[in-house]
Amino acid sequence: MDEDVCIGCGVCEDDRCPIREVRIIEDIAQVNPNLCIGCGLCVTTCEAEAISIVPCEHASDTLASVSEMGLRVVQRMAGSMIL
Repeated sequence: MDEDVCIGCGVCEDDRCPIREVRIIEDIAQVNPNLCIGCGLCVTTCEAEAISIVPCEHASDTLASVSEMGLRVVQRMAGSMIL
């Protein structure tokens, strides 16, 4: 996240992140790198081009299919739910 470029529009938070791990805090988007699945949906709609995907040390292998990505989303969402 390039905080100097982010305009805090909220598209990445409201409309794009399938696991709801992007938050607008003080008009800047914040991404939780520990929960991000690397789908890139936030990147494709960022008009300010403030978000990019970069490899991180906890990154998993590339997902083989959309179904596998869907399963990963469900697993991450279930893991972050408070019961």
